[in-house]
Amino acid sequence: MSHWYSLCIRNIILTIFAITANYSHELTRIDTLPTLGSNTLSICTLVKLKQEQNILKINFFGKMLLKKIKQCGATKMRDLAIILCPCAQDCLKKAKCLCQKTTHTECSRLEQAMHKLTSSWNPPNIKILDHIINALGNTYINFHNAENKELMKGRITKWLPIHLNLATNNHFLSIYHGHFKQPWIRFPKWNFDNIKDLQNENNSIIYLAYSVKTRLCYVGETQNLKYRIETELRNAKNSTTKPKAKTSCMMYSEKRMGHIGYETWNYAILANLGKLTQNQKQIRLRYEQYFIKKLQPKLNIKYNIAFRKEQRTEKKK
Repeated sequence: MSHWYSLCIRNIILTIFAITANYSHELTRIDTLPTLGSNTLSICTLVKLKQEQNILKINFFGKMLLKKIKQCGATKMRDLAIILCPCAQDCLKKAKCLCQKTTHTECSRLEQAMHKLTSSWNPPNIKILDHIINALGNTYINFHNAENKELMKGRITKWLPIHLNLATNNHFLSIYHGHFKQPWIRFPKWNFDNIKDLQNENNSIIYLAYSVKTRLCYVGETQNLKYRIETELRNAKNSTTKPKAKTSCMMYSEKRMGHIGYETWNYAILANLGKLTQNQKQIRLRYEQYFIKKLQPKLNIKYNIAFRKEQRTEKKK
């Protein structure tokens, strides 16, 4: 019996030594990891770890990077540049980018980071990667929205830069919308295509006004989309600054757009009907009603009231 007890005690002691040895090894390994202020901690580091398929390090570095990205946001793009790639030879440099503005030096880096993080190996058990991709995508959208807000301060003299930012965001979402956390952006009931048609002034068009901040949207019809976009954004901005007496003629959707944030809204084309020669208004209204019933936009308040009445009568029957 004494021999059996001695063997048990010996095995317990060896097990404790083994656990403490592994634990100390883990501590020394974690202590050697670079800190948040280290130049080695960046998105390009994460891309390399992803290529190596190192799940442990991706999770460790990812949590630190996500906090830093959220701290920077769209207002501190210079700080974000260090997080993207601090290397002397830019790892995230991209020759062709969606944003054509030369002053937006970090847009190409953000696009390349999104491209490398979303491509190839992306196992579902690494959720931190999805959070980082979502944060980078929203930073890209919010950066252009913030610039539109600056351009729309006071009297708006130039609309072309605003239209370019809207088209750039649409183009970006057409590629990466599946990686956003917002469900109405990730699984949209519309397409982000037809980017060039946002400045259309001749065709009859059914359009959708949407935002990345809210699931609320608005469906409308027009013969001059360029002018309609400018009018709605201008009215949305004025609804937040002018007294109620002067905003009484504005649509409910424009007031809500201003309340949510006029700079966050963008436009998508649901149907381009071309140049209609006969019964233009009737045809556009018919298509508009079709898309309203399909998408059920909450900002089309007149339709919502009528639709609820129809549902109530059908239930009674």
